[in-house]
Amino acid sequence: MYLSNSGQFFLHAQGGPHTKYSESSGNSTSGIETIIPLDNDQAYAWLEKHNKIAKIEDYFSEIIKEG
Repeated sequence: MYLSNSGQFFLHAQGGPHTKYSESSGNSTSGIETIIPLDNDQAYAWLEKHNKIAKIEDYFSEIIKEG
């Protein structure tokens, strides 16, 4: 996951013909490379799912509350 200079989170994704990052054309399927924009909720969920606690603290410190 990346954060643009303008504050937009996004994923750079790529995959082969047998992944969710593929395109069909006629009888063939090939892998693609794509950019997936994420809103703040999606970015937070992605970081949480991938256990990126330090990045959550960096990007979302204003919404983290001490227990």
